[in-house]
Amino acid sequence: MLSKGLFVNYLVVLTLFCVSFVYADALQLMYDPFNDSERDTQNLPSSAKWYTRSDSSTLFVNTGVANYRIETSVSAGNQFWAHFTESGSPVNLQVGESIDFTFNALMPVASDGSWDRTLWFGLFNSNGTRDAADGSGVGAARTDDTGYFVITNPGVNSINRSTVNKVTPSTASDHFVHYTNMANTSSWPMQAEAQYQVGLTVARTGESEITLSGRTGPSNYTFSGIVDSSDVYSVFDTISFYYDGRGFPGDTGAIAADYVTVVYNQIPEPATFVLLAAMVPFFRKTRKQ
Repeated sequence: MLSKGLFVNYLVVLTLFCVSFVYADALQLMYDPFNDSERDTQNLPSSAKWYTRSDSSTLFVNTGVANYRIETSVSAGNQFWAHFTESGSPVNLQVGESIDFTFNALMPVASDGSWDRTLWFGLFNSNGTRDAADGSGVGAARTDDTGYFVITNPGVNSINRSTVNKVTPSTASDHFVHYTNMANTSSWPMQAEAQYQVGLTVARTGESEITLSGRTGPSNYTFSGIVDSSDVYSVFDTISFYYDGRGFPGDTGAIAADYVTVVYNQIPEPATFVLLAAMVPFFRKTRKQ
């Protein structure tokens, strides 16, 4: 049986170990609240450079509102994206690690719910060929990008009008063109100018297993436990958005996003365990004194 002193020593170390798991290795790769009033500076994590496949004038930071946000002009549809790591340094998930992508979604004009595939967002890997230009059109340098994404109808309250999807291996021509539907989930009717936190989490739960979770609206509009075990994707460096104007009155619309956040939940480095082990004699000595 452990002595009281030894038990206290190990209890302290165990506590530090747990704290290191929960806090120390959650690395914030991006947190863009658009306080700098523009979308052209890559200074991670507080500012990302954003790109659109359309003309540069179709994507802007709206500074005419209380909380600045990135926003598209009204059109039949548009796509925009950003890279949340430095070039050549993507996140490579190891077993037990995950990556969280969240943002506040906002509809300047509410969707009329007439088109299920209205709002699209996801996590992708540029595979070393980053698209870093406006006006590149469909595909461009994104033709080999891979990843997972969500499609939601922000105009209806339904249990099955959103989908969780995977870029179909070896057939990608853009982030949201060729894909496989992995599961259906709920959708939420987003009111005009109201902000809703939505997002996607990709977790590597095995050597050949990825598990997806996320949300499409308020706290009870969530999904979890969606497993991919075939040709899984575990490397990421890009987030991307798309909207289809057919989901809005007159078949034209716009979307906005704020507080765009990407967090990498890492397994503690070996040095963490070494440090904790080294602290045991210190606590023993302290107890004796």
